[in-house]
Amino acid sequence: MIRIAVLEDEADYSKQLCEYLAQYAKERQYEFKVTCFYNGDGITDPYKPEYDIILLDIDMPFMDGLTTARLIREQDEEVVLMFVTNLAQYAISGYSVDALDYILKPVSYFSFSQYLTRAISRIKRRSADYLTITLKGSIYKINISSICYVEIRDHSLVFYTKEKTYHTAGKMREMEEKLKKYHFFRCHASYLINLEYVQGVQRGFVIVCETEIPVSRSKKKEFMQAMSEYMNGV
Repeated sequence: MIRIAVLEDEADYSKQLCEYLAQYAKERQYEFKVTCFYNGDGITDPYKPEYDIILLDIDMPFMDGLTTARLIREQDEEVVLMFVTNLAQYAISGYSVDALDYILKPVSYFSFSQYLTRAISRIKRRSADYLTITLKGSIYKINISSICYVEIRDHSLVFYTKEKTYHTAGKMREMEEKLKKYHFFRCHASYLINLEYVQGVQRGFVIVCETEIPVSRSKKKEFMQAMSEYMNGV
């Protein structure tokens, strides 16, 4: 069962999102438990970390969606946050709370289903898969889902997670093969990126965890194909 909270103060939009969720669950044979809230206080006072996905509007009375999201993040680092709103100017702010997506109203069912597939894919990948590395004579376990990207630098592998950076001996080719099944893509000779953390593509660069990483010309087409398949849950 996937537990979803819908945080929307307008009844018509709340109803539409619930209908989309019901349609999606029927088509894909998922079981959803959906809980609706109509303001930020409703879900945060007190907040219970029992949801897998939370869909939030930003423009709400009493407590806006961004403030609500920040309060949720203080207690729940794992829940997938997705903004569904008509305030496009706040899209960048969503990254400060690690929002997976920003969906602009009005949203069609087709578009919504693609975003939801991406969210469910993230949930599925958050199983306890770890990578074991050796660092200064000690052995460390890194949760693979926490790795934003890997860089080869001075014959060493550098693992960038949201919390820490790890340096260890290793070969990029071997690491590429090991992480391939976890939706990592080698966009450049020196970089292996986690497609889960891609925030955008511009001017020959991909933005991963707010860092610009180059995409080789020879890899551009293959990278866009990989992103398309990832977005569609292939």
